[in-house]
Amino acid sequence: MTIRPVLMICMLLVFLGSGCSGTGEMVNLRIYDLPSDKEKIGANLVVAVETFEDMRGNKEQLGSRIHMGGGQTYYNFMGGNLGTGGSEAFIAFLNSRGFQASKAGSGSPDVTISAIVRNFTAEAVSTFMNTHLEAHAITEFHVSNHADDSKVRLTIGSGGTDDELIFDQEDIEELVNTALQEGFEEFLDNIVVQGKTLRKKV
Repeated sequence: MTIRPVLMICMLLVFLGSGCSGTGEMVNLRIYDLPSDKEKIGANLVVAVETFEDMRGNKEQLGSRIHMGGGQTYYNFMGGNLGTGGSEAFIAFLNSRGFQASKAGSGSPDVTISAIVRNFTAEAVSTFMNTHLEAHAITEFHVSNHADDSKVRLTIGSGGTDDELIFDQEDIEELVNTALQEGFEEFLDNIVVQGKTLRKKV
């Protein structure tokens, strides 16, 4: 095989990976469990996590991909439910960091955490030999300490960008989950366990 046919095949693969045109279909993205390999700081604090409140302006759509040949593919969360998926991922994350976290509604937790997702977007734009991806989230966390009825509120922005030569739907899915995990990590970076409470770092 000569160099020219190899080059043509490679360019064709890139072109197909970038996508000729969009059909307007809706693709549902999964939210993974998001454990962390960082230091366990939870000190076995018992935490109840309420279902996240989805306050996005458009709950029917997370974002879209603009295809090189025109047209779009649209994205949303699997089942259209950011609240349940986000809170379940947060529970898995907290448990990996040394907390005893579970869904709110049973037991006697030391702390209850709720979250309001103010914004969450995922966008992709395909051009020749490149697809640029972005995912961004703004989440407002509310901590209720039951030992002394104190409250903590933190608003966290997270997200990032990526560029792919050959695009796959898993690329945008991974970036969305990375944005979630970065938000969770930043939340813990800004609080500290004190006895049976969570306090904001100063």
